[in-house]
Formats: sequence, C-alpha cells, structure tokens
Amino acid sequence: MKKIILIIVALLGYTYTIGQTEFDALTATQTDINGTARYMSMAGAFGALGGDASAIKDNPAGLGIYRRSEMTGTLDFLSQSTKSIWNEKNSNDNLLKIGLNNFTYVLSNQTWNNNGQSKGLLNSNWSFSYNKLKNYNRNLRLNGGQSSSSLSDYIAYMTSN
Repeated sequence: MKKIILIIVALLGYTYTIGQTEFDALTATQTDINGTARYMSMAGAFGALGGDASAIKDNPAGLGIYRRSEMTGTLDFLSQSTKSIWNEKNSNDNLLKIGLNNFTYVLSNQTWNNNGQSKGLLNSNWSFSYNKLKNYNRNLRLNGGQSSSSLSDYIAYMTSN
C-alpha cells in the first residue's frame, strides 16, 4: 500500500513540475506594458475587452469589435541619466531617444452578403500591428584612472585562458 501511495505522489509531483515551460517563464518576465496610450493607462486591461489596437496581441478576437478601418501610432520618449563615481573619478552619461512604441492598421470590410442585415457575418477585419515589447537600450559610462583597456578587453582576456 505504501508503494502505491508513493508512486501516486511521485506521479502527481512530476505532472506539477512540467506544468510550466520556458515560454511561460518568458511571459512571466515581461513586465513592460507597451502599446497605445489608452492601453498603457489601463495597464493592459483591454485584452479582454478588445476594440483597442494594442489589445490585438493579447486577444485577436478583439478585432470583432471594429466596424471601421483604423490606423493608430504611439511615440515614446526615453530619458536616462547616469552618474557614477569610482576611485574618486566622476562620470556622467545621458540618453535621450524618441521611438515608435506602437503602430497598428486595422482594415474593416463589409462582407458581400451584408446588405443591411443584422445577423451573420457582417464584417471581415484584418490587422497589421507592431508593438515594441522591450527596450534594452541603456548607457553607462565609468572612468577609473589611467587604464587604456576596456571591459571588452577584459572579457577577451578571460575567455582566452
């Protein structure tokens, strides 16, 4: 009896460990909410509602809300300033960048058999959407003396040993 219980517990433990994959880990690490200004202000809650250009990446069925064609775009502004002190040497660096956060075009066509009806397939919607999910563009400057080597030189030296 103990062997059967042990086997059942081991099988249940095994199925629990394979419940997540590397793709689930990837989606769990994506914390940036990017898209249209409306989508970002509601923290991505339009995925369930639809009718927003950024929600198409979360729930493509949200295209069914559209009755007219639409084109949207959202710009973003990245401003970063770093200040570092090492060996009593000060270093400053700034990064200012304007980019395209979201661009979407939704094409909505009435079907050929619509003819003013209120039932059936009324519209056919197609979408092209670009959403920036992450931005890894960062600047950091650090000075520490009269050294003529860089971090890349150090990494190259360590990998050749």
